[in-house]
Amino acid sequence: MRAVSLFLLIGFFIALLPRQSSAAQEFVLNILTNESTARVTIDAFSQTDTDTTRLGGTVTLALDSVAGPKLAGLGDFKMRSLQALNFRLDLGLLFGRVTADIPTIRIERHATPPLIPLLPIRNGSIVVSDVEYRTFGRASYKVTGLACSALMAQDVPCSDNIVLDNAPPNTIEEATLEITTTASKVRARLDYFFIQPLDAEDPNLGTVSANIVAIGEAMLPIRLEATRPAANTIQLRWPADATGMQLWSRPSWAPGSGWSRVSQTPTRQGEFFVVTLAAEGQERYFILRSAN
Repeated sequence: MRAVSLFLLIGFFIALLPRQSSAAQEFVLNILTNESTARVTIDAFSQTDTDTTRLGGTVTLALDSVAGPKLAGLGDFKMRSLQALNFRLDLGLLFGRVTADIPTIRIERHATPPLIPLLPIRNGSIVVSDVEYRTFGRASYKVTGLACSALMAQDVPCSDNIVLDNAPPNTIEEATLEITTTASKVRARLDYFFIQPLDAEDPNLGTVSANIVAIGEAMLPIRLEATRPAANTIQLRWPADATGMQLWSRPSWAPGSGWSRVSQTPTRQGEFFVVTLAAEGQERYFILRSAN
């Protein structure tokens, strides 16, 4: 009985371990700039200020299956700010003011594993722990008043440029990846928070932190299917969420034969767009093309 209990316990812990993605599919999602943001905060001299920028870049994820995935993993990510960040900390009449600017900042995953570990999807998402990252870019600051005098007493300049590239790798404690799949695309939302010294060479100067919301999509190959509902008709269908597609056809691959747009208007039937055509007893070839 004890041996059986021990095997059950070992099996339980094995089930909790991340699996490797050797048999999984990896997708590189383009970050949607109009939906993705970084809310960045500067904390110095016991004061804070926050600014927000839109984000661009890519996020890589792995799925065990596109249709109803049960396992997912977070791979590489490369994000960049699309707007300059500006901060102002008013310390009081005598104590002065702190201004800081970050023209651009990049956030990238550090030491991405060669095989992305897969985790069970629960309620449409996974939580990845201890994700190493690095920041890149430039920043500058200027301090006035008594606050400047306090910095000078510590041999810290009152204004300087900061190279974010010099910061060592840091760790995101938890990153949440929410996944949605359809017949034509993979969509994911990545949420995480990080905090690190503003200047790696002077950790006492202050901190920079950010709440990241990165939403990305990757289009899947659109499957065009043909069925024969009756002897004299054929139906062609494709996923309804693949909007902006047009059906084209050609009679053969002979020289001089070209593509022409099918005149019938597709109708929505459940999860598909459907075009019904007469079966003419002759070969025809079909293709989907983007209307754009």
